[in-house]
Amino acid sequence: MVDSLIILFDQNEQAFTSNGLGALPDAASCIVTEERNGEYEVEMEYPLTGSHFHDIQKRRIIGVKPNPYDDIQPFRIYSITKPINGIVTVHAAHLSYDTSGSIVKLFPAAAGSASAAMSYLKNFSVPSTPFTFFTNVGKTGTMSVPKPSSIRSLLGGSDGSILDTFGGEYLFDKWKISLLESRGANRGVTIRYGKNMTDLEQEENDTDFYTGVYPFWYSESEDGGLVTLSANNGIVNAPGTYDFVKIMPLDLSSENFSKETTDSEGYTTTIEKPTEAELLAAAQKYIADNKVGIPKVSLDVSFVMLAQSEEYKDFARLETVKLCDTVTVEFEKLGVKTTAKCIKTVYNVLTGKYNSIELGEPKSSLAETVSNQGTLIEEASDKSYMERAIQNATDLIMSGKLGGYVTVTKNEIYIADNKDLDKATKVWRWNSGGLGYSSTGKDGPFGTAITSDGKIVADYITTGNLDCSVLNVSNIHGDSILVDTIGALDGINHKSDGYQYIKTGLLGKDPRGMDEYGIAVGKITTSTDGSLDTTQGEYVKITSGRVSFMQNNTEVAYMSGGKLYIANGDVEASDFKFTGGDSIKAQLEALAESVNGNGTSSLSVDVGGIGWLKITESSSSLSGSAVELGSTGGIRIQNIGDGDIFLQAGLAKIQMHHDTGKVTLSGLDATPVFG
Repeated sequence: MVDSLIILFDQNEQAFTSNGLGALPDAASCIVTEERNGEYEVEMEYPLTGSHFHDIQKRRIIGVKPNPYDDIQPFRIYSITKPINGIVTVHAAHLSYDTSGSIVKLFPAAAGSASAAMSYLKNFSVPSTPFTFFTNVGKTGTMSVPKPSSIRSLLGGSDGSILDTFGGEYLFDKWKISLLESRGANRGVTIRYGKNMTDLEQEENDTDFYTGVYPFWYSESEDGGLVTLSANNGIVNAPGTYDFVKIMPLDLSSENFSKETTDSEGYTTTIEKPTEAELLAAAQKYIADNKVGIPKVSLDVSFVMLAQSEEYKDFARLETVKLCDTVTVEFEKLGVKTTAKCIKTVYNVLTGKYNSIELGEPKSSLAETVSNQGTLIEEASDKSYMERAIQNATDLIMSGKLGGYVTVTKNEIYIADNKDLDKATKVWRWNSGGLGYSSTGKDGPFGTAITSDGKIVADYITTGNLDCSVLNVSNIHGDSILVDTIGALDGINHKSDGYQYIKTGLLGKDPRGMDEYGIAVGKITTSTDGSLDTTQGEYVKITSGRVSFMQNNTEVAYMSGGKLYIANGDVEASDFKFTGGDSIKAQLEALAESVNGNGTSSLSVDVGGIGWLKITESSSSLSGSAVELGSTGGIRIQNIGDGDIFLQAGLAKIQMHHDTGKVTLSGLDATPVFG
């Protein structure tokens, strides 16, 4: 039976019920850190003179109690530092981290429950895993595995993981992994929050802290409008006492307030608009569900520091708390109280006591498990985006503790995924030329780098605020581009031909000599002062109340004040129309029908491309009975020589020749020729 504080086991140990390779009573320190759904590791300091120093090797297992209450747990050694002052530091991760080495090729079908997903992990792993899996999480969902993934990543830490899909809290116990609805309990522990002590770290952030809400409902429907509360200036205060006021606008327009009413005649009407009483009830429910008026708890209690202080008695009961337990927190100053989870414990194996515990909102390095349910205000700010990016970076860097090799040469430092640099693929390389990362080996290429000439090379850069004098980009992707000053976006330059195709801000002077601001689009050149060079280029200029079409130094057309002005050009259209009336073509056809006198729709009017106005029978192709009025002065029936006057009535034909001045008559009893 194990009766020692720290036991060293062989790497192939399965039971952990013996003293293994031996106890380690000469360890200088041994600390177990466990986070809710996150880190679970041991850090041990061991002297070179220790009886089992040479037995401590990578892949072997350290067995220790992770807290005052649970049985011994196994932690596999992954790192042993070089000696400092005769002591090495040993890092070990819980045995459950071994699931990183087992692959699930694919789920045979989508898992609709956590239980089904856990069974897939067991039955479809390669190689087969020695771990067993259990869950009592009842939430349903849909989880699939579209590509081969490690068991650990499927447990949590990736989009669509078991934790991400079904929620819960993990309990790692030797070879058994359990996903529980709630791992902890409420043991009746209450602490007072708000003391300002150096040995007690509090995060005080009132960014999303409000003392009340201003509820409203709005609809543009016929029987809608704006509904607010008439009492207390429309404000609903959160319970508690505050020395400041911070009110949040609460849009309840999407809430369902519909109800049916029946009048005296039996007609039923559906009313969407809430009453003030309904609006008030909805606001009060929101305050309760979202803990408005209660600060978010973030409390790191260091028992090592507190032990000798007067305040220790206020926090001593926290030593009975286990990971994931719920603690009641009183805010005496505000007159309110709330609950918080124990989300991290740091346990001293040698003393058998906690060094510290952390209370706060549940968080995880495996996956984010808590969503802000019922929150009506979406947080889409740069800050929330940066928080996610920072968390991702933190997770990657912290996971890097579990592997990697550092090689120091005369001129360079390497951090790689293989001890043999010639075999390594993922490599950080640092020398006097800069710092670079390669995913293809130590000789690059380095797709991420900071070089000694002051340049940063990266495929993807996440930042909060970017200050620069010149920003040269190929493409900009985003929801919006916000410009704080006129002219901040000063155009997009096409380097191959020297033209600027978009210019915003100050364009130059208007005819009055005043500064003219707007947008110019097209082939643009600028003068030395940055204004438009109007002596060349073709572009459209948009200013306040005017759209101008520019060619060289001339405004050839513009639209302004409901008027289209064309200084010099052609208007072409297949069928010109005027607002409020018929087209020109329709009006001419009506005129032709009126002249025809039969009131039928047998005539068609067309404008020819060479300037002819042609009136024909609808069935004619201008080869039968037609009247053509030509721009060259000809009046004719049938399509013959330009400028001739040709008249036809039955068989009688008269043609006046414009080139000879003669008149030809045919189809008559006599055929005289004048000339």
